[in-house]
Amino acid sequence: MEQERAAMSQAPRPMSPPPAAALAAALRQATAAAHRAVETLPLSRRLLAPDLTLDEYRDYLDRLTRLYQGLEPHLTTIVPDALRRRLGVRPRLAALRDDLVRLDTEPPAPHNTLPARLCAEQRLDCGVGALYVLEGSTLGGQLIARRLRARFGAHFTATDAIDPHGAAVGAHWRAFTRTLDALEHEGRINRPLVLHGAMTVFADIAGALSLAPLDIGRARAQAGRG
Repeated sequence: MEQERAAMSQAPRPMSPPPAAALAAALRQATAAAHRAVETLPLSRRLLAPDLTLDEYRDYLDRLTRLYQGLEPHLTTIVPDALRRRLGVRPRLAALRDDLVRLDTEPPAPHNTLPARLCAEQRLDCGVGALYVLEGSTLGGQLIARRLRARFGAHFTATDAIDPHGAAVGAHWRAFTRTLDALEHEGRINRPLVLHGAMTVFADIAGALSLAPLDIGRARAQAGRG
């Protein structure tokens, strides 16, 4: 009997499953390839180039404006005001249009938008996933804004949309990700649907930044005729 007990005590115990990664960490891992794909697009790379031109930056803002014109109203519909405030999310479409005006550029017409896909079911989860991507972009936006000021002078101010939080961006992002984790813990959001929303918006951003200049020119001409 004693030998049996000793053998049982030495036998390997079944391993308990590892704890699930926090939602924010899981999203970062699951979207890493999509994030890299956007960062390596030619227009994305040009934003950090030492010889970036104002025309290239105008083109970038114009493309983002067209995307946000379709996306931001959609997110406003499916993510309640109270939850957006809890996440610390600020609207950015108006800032995009203002930044274009600062660059003496007419913003695209409101009806000339890129479609927002997200979830056909209008799910809150998908909207939260989209906000994860858009708010995460402000981390890189601060770096781009710093490069723009180095390139065009400290007086350059057409960066409100890409760098809405300024020096507080790190604290904002940490608070945002903590809230994501809390929302999942509360059972308010479904992880696969949050990831679906994030991946959809990464694809939308990649599509917007990959449009050929000829396609953008046609879109601008159509907006002018409208």
